[in-house]
Amino acid sequence: MTVRATRLAGAAALAALAACVQPPSPLPPPPDGIGRIAVAEPVNRTGKKLDMDEHGAFALVLGPKHSTVPEVLAADLRRELAKRRFDVVAPHGTTPTLRVELTRWEPHATDWSAVTVDLRATVVEAGMARPLWTATRTGWVVPTPDADSRPEAWVAASRTVAERLVEGWRPGKPPAKTPSTPAR
Repeated sequence: MTVRATRLAGAAALAALAACVQPPSPLPPPPDGIGRIAVAEPVNRTGKKLDMDEHGAFALVLGPKHSTVPEVLAADLRRELAKRRFDVVAPHGTTPTLRVELTRWEPHATDWSAVTVDLRATVVEAGMARPLWTATRTGWVVPTPDADSRPEAWVAASRTVAERLVEGWRPGKPPAKTPSTPAR
């Protein structure tokens, strides 16, 4: 096979692969009427330990505490919501709460260039556990191009996941309650 034929075959293979890769579907519109929100620590349902290996210089960034992906993701979600001017509070019975379930969190181990994520995110109404907003992402390939290790890839993916989950969210006032008429 000539060099030109090899290049053409490679380009055709890449084009076919690119046609199969689709961007993730858009998330549903953000929930309305929420100004104060809590973020529960994400639940790890991957079946794998998602511990960060904190050695050397990387430990200086994250601190001496041993961290997990759910802990880092919760902190990133809180930070992103606060940047969007939400009043972010600790979870308790009177505040809507953002809950995330991780069912897949896999780095591309050959070069740490991406993490594949499956998750379900839900904002539940305070005290009722009634969903106000739900989003599901499967096969979400989150690019982590500057990562040189698994922990770096996981931290970069966590930041991107948090940014994208709450992208476009703006705090709002709760809808006005209609006055009830007294019983006679």
